[in-house]
Amino acid sequence: MLVNRLKTTYIFYVVFILFLFFGFTNVSISSTVSLRIYQVFIPFLSIYLIFNMKYIKNIKLFEVEFILFYLYMGITFFWSIDKILSLRLMILQIMLIVFYFYLRVEFNKFRIKELESFIIKIGKYYILGSFVFYILGLYVFATSPIKGEVFYLGLMQESILPRLRGFAESPNDFILYALFFLVFFINQHRYALIFLTVISLVLSFSTTGLIICFLIFYISYFKRILSPKFIFYTLVMIMILVLLYINFIQTNEDFMRMIEWRLERNESGTGRFDLWIYVLHFINNNIWGYGINTTRVLIKSFHALNSVHNSILEVFLTGGWIGLLLYLLLYLTIFIYALLIWKYHNDSKMFLIFFMFFIAGMANNTLDVGFLVFSISILYQYASRRNLRNE
Repeated sequence: MLVNRLKTTYIFYVVFILFLFFGFTNVSISSTVSLRIYQVFIPFLSIYLIFNMKYIKNIKLFEVEFILFYLYMGITFFWSIDKILSLRLMILQIMLIVFYFYLRVEFNKFRIKELESFIIKIGKYYILGSFVFYILGLYVFATSPIKGEVFYLGLMQESILPRLRGFAESPNDFILYALFFLVFFINQHRYALIFLTVISLVLSFSTTGLIICFLIFYISYFKRILSPKFIFYTLVMIMILVLLYINFIQTNEDFMRMIEWRLERNESGTGRFDLWIYVLHFINNNIWGYGINTTRVLIKSFHALNSVHNSILEVFLTGGWIGLLLYLLLYLTIFIYALLIWKYHNDSKMFLIFFMFFIAGMANNTLDVGFLVFSISILYQYASRRNLRNE
């Protein structure tokens, strides 16, 4: 465990481990309300922040916009079509803001190199542990399969498809953390970890995750893309994977049925395109929005889902034009900071991470997840300690 000169507390390591490695389990508060385990500690973290307010300074523009966005989305509670649902999410957003500033204060105790070392180490345990957790789930899945959507440890069964979710609540959450760590693994040339992360993304059967993975590799290695050595090794790897794939499907009919089922779903964006078309008629003249967390009410007649699997449409439905403008302004500012870090310090990690997160938000709801505050708290460390001349 890393111990640095500014005395990061062991409480931080406990809370962070609960946040990262126990995303797959909840604590029931009542019959209708449950929290992630780390969220149970939020009231105590609030008290900690009150006594450490002096460390919350040098506020960046993207932080102001982040709070304004959540503030406006919270205000939509007052005209929400379902105030109970909106109140629950408004409380969650307050908890996420508290957690953001807690991470910001604690990460600020690391030097940048120490922080990167910490991320590499924790990422290694996360990817390796998720893979092992999936294998254990695969064993349970193989011995006692059940139809429908079922969770087996690190595996989520979707119809007949055994998808890797690792320590996350779902494969869609897992790919966010896996791609985040992949960016750092690539930067540090940790090839074994890169390989294991890519395999984990493949086993998640996430089309979005695989597309983003390809884009990360392309942006990271575009200067070498025409290198004969790079092309040779790439072709060799592709040929080996093709041979292994052909051999595997010839001896496993169930796996082939899984692939065919997934490809059929991909023709309509795994059902997302139909959903997006359905919600379009709710957006006309939608200035103020229907209220946070009300999407499930609006799409109830179409499907029993909690979101529309698209962050922009989600914001547009629940926050209207004002919410959408605040959301896009937040991302525009984040990208400007990330590009300045890349330009003046030849460091593309922050750009790749938020590029990944924005693209992932086109196929999933990424508005109120812990990964959002985690990634912004990391961005702050880079933006606050490096000279961005045109900031």
